Amino acid sequence: MKSLKTHTVLILFSISVFQMIGQNNAPLFESNSPLKIVISTSLREITNDLKEREQRSAKLVVNNENGTEEIHQIKIRVRGVTRAKKEVCQFPPLRLNFKKKQTKNTVFAEQDKLKLVTHCINSNNYSQNTLKEYLAYKLYEVVTSYSFKTRLCEITYIDTLRNNRTIQQLGFLIEDVDDVAKRNGLKEFDGRIVNQEALQQKTLDKMVFFQYLIGNLDWAVPNRHNMKVLAGSAKELPIGIPYDFDYSGWVNTSYATPPDAVNISSVRTRVFRGICRVNNYSETIEFYKKIRPQLEKALIDIPFLTDKSRNYIKKYLNNFYDILNNPTKVKNEIITACRAEHKHTYSK
Repeated sequence: MKSLKTHTVLILFSISVFQMIGQNNAPLFESNSPLKIVISTSLREITNDLKEREQRSAKLVVNNENGTEEIHQIKIRVRGVTRAKKEVCQFPPLRLNFKKKQTKNTVFAEQDKLKLVTHCINSNNYSQNTLKEYLAYKLYEVVTSYSFKTRLCEITYIDTLRNNRTIQQLGFLIEDVDDVAKRNGLKEFDGRIVNQEALQQKTLDKMVFFQYLIGNLDWAVPNRHNMKVLAGSAKELPIGIPYDFDYSGWVNTSYATPPDAVNISSVRTRVFRGICRVNNYSETIEFYKKIRPQLEKALIDIPFLTDKSRNYIKKYLNNFYDILNNPTKVKNEIITACRAEHKHTYSK
C-alpha cells in the first residue's frame, strides 16, 4: 500500500511539473497582435548616453485594443554593442526596466527587464529590417520551444526634452532569458562551453540549420556570441539559444559584413557552420522539410511588410529549400562544407 501511495504521489508530481513547464504566464507574449505603446522620456539624453548608460525615468503607456490605457512608470537605458555605435545606428537598442510589483493585471504582468529592438535609423527601410529580424525570431519559435518569444510593437516615442517631439516607429520586445528557461524547466548555464559538441545534439543541429536558413554567421558557441545557454540536470547537456539576427542575409542590413575569416563578399551568401555528422544531418533535413508550411505561414501572417521585403525573404526561404531538396547541393554545400568530423563525444 505504501509503495502504491508513493508511486501515485510521484505521478502527480510529474504531471504538476510538466504542466508548470508548459505554462506561459506572461500575457505580453500570448498574442501576436502588434502592441501599441507610447514612451515619454528624455529621449535624446538617453540615446546619446552610450558609455555610462545611466537609467532614466520614463512613462510607458499601452493603448489597448478595447480603448483603455495602461500607464507604467519605468526606467530606460541604452543596451547593445554594434547597434549602439553612432556610426552604425542613430537610434540604439533599449532596455526597459519595470517594477514587477506594479505590473499586476496588466499586459506586462510578471515582467522585470525587457530588451527592446529598435529601428536603428528613422526610415522605412530600417523599419523593414526590424520586421525581418522579428520574423526570424518567430521562425525559430516554430523550430523549437527553446527560443525567445517576441512581441511586435507600434511605438510612439515622445522626447520630453525637445518640446515633446515625436517619432513613430516599429520595434519588438524580447522575452527575458530567465523566462525562456522557466517555461522549459531549465536554468541559465554559466559553465564552460568548449565547442559545439558540448551542447545537446538534436537542438544544436536544428539551431545550426536555422542559422544557415537565415544566412547568419554572427554567432559562436564557445564564447556565447549572440547565444544564451540553458541546462537542466547534470546528466543533461546544455542547450544553445540564438539571438540577434541583424547581421544575417535574411535581414540584410546595410551595415552587416561577413566575418573576416569567411571568404564571401556578402552576408546574403549562406555558409554552413555545423560540425560533421555520421548521418549527414538526414534527420534534421527531414525535420525542416516537414515544417516548411509553418515557416511560410509565419511569413504570410507578419504585418507591415512591404511587397519588396516579403518577396525578398520569400525568395531567400525558397532558396534554402532548393538546397535541401537537391541531393547534389546538400552534398556540396552542407555535407562537405561541415567544419570537422565529430562523433559528439559528450552525448549522454
